[in-house]
Amino acid sequence: MIKPYSNDQSKKQQVREMFDGIAPTYDFLNRFLSLGIDVSWRKKSLKMLEEYPIHHLLDIATGTGDFALMAADILKPDRIVGLDLSAQMLEIAKKKNRANIEFIQGDSEALPFEAGSFDGAIVAFGVRNFENLGAGLKEIHRVLTSGAPFLVCLSLSLNNSTYKLYRSNYFIRQDSLLVTESLKNPGFSVGIITNAKFGDHFDFRFIPTFSFANRNIRYNDRVSEIDRRIESTFLELPLHIRFTSLPYKDMKVFLVGGIKYSYDISNKSRTKKFASLIKLTPHDFSAEIGAGMQFFFPYFIFSPEIKFSQGVGNILIYNGNNSESSVLEKILSRALTISFNFEG
Repeated sequence: MIKPYSNDQSKKQQVREMFDGIAPTYDFLNRFLSLGIDVSWRKKSLKMLEEYPIHHLLDIATGTGDFALMAADILKPDRIVGLDLSAQMLEIAKKKNRANIEFIQGDSEALPFEAGSFDGAIVAFGVRNFENLGAGLKEIHRVLTSGAPFLVCLSLSLNNSTYKLYRSNYFIRQDSLLVTESLKNPGFSVGIITNAKFGDHFDFRFIPTFSFANRNIRYNDRVSEIDRRIESTFLELPLHIRFTSLPYKDMKVFLVGGIKYSYDISNKSRTKKFASLIKLTPHDFSAEIGAGMQFFFPYFIFSPEIKFSQGVGNILIYNGNNSESSVLEKILSRALTISFNFEG
């Protein structure tokens, strides 16, 4: 099970709080980061369901309701129910509601409906937030009639994030902190792929992404070890060039490289909540390089890839009055990412 953050809360609690916090800017960020491609992506997905006679549709993890609202226009079912964990996301969905959609707060792993209540169900990126994927899929199957269509659209990356720490001259002179080190921690990302080919072997790729990371800095004094957890929610804008080989049967290999801009949208709230933490700038630029493979199937391309990111700018905001900050001169970000991409 992958949590946004590695604290003691359950994944459901973390997901609810995270989306409550970003709800006011969620729609804008979707449009801005995807250059509006998220709209065409939803439309293309729903067109796949037009051949099915859907009268009662369930939108799971509906968020601010964009998928449900578009489904009302394209599929025109008699009833649409949008369900989500986040009350703040649902408040925005209700304000946009023009199609008499029922927006309710609920848990996808304990759906408040009788068996066979719907003859169609859709999920956008919500599957990544299920605490128990098997239980969630089982519940969706329970509330669907036999043979009903279920559409899931998901792009997922797993990341392992850390920092490269550079110690200051003060660290050498002082004797209270003996060791400072950065610990690796897992996280995950989800994004929308946009791709433009030029030539037979090259692609220009823009992949706006939400990334959830948790990094620890460990301080070791003469008595004990102190771990400082830095939890982040990033908006990432990677620009890549990909070189693809000639095909071999139904497969290609590729190399990818480029730059990435990241903005930590949780930076301000973290600064207010944890005044004792070292301060980091929310802006970061990284160089990225990686490799992967393309597997061609009749209706889609599956592209697993692995990338390494190295920050190129110092993200530490130095504070000489903070002992944990003053022993550091510079902090650079690092991440190893494994992505599973599905391309039409």
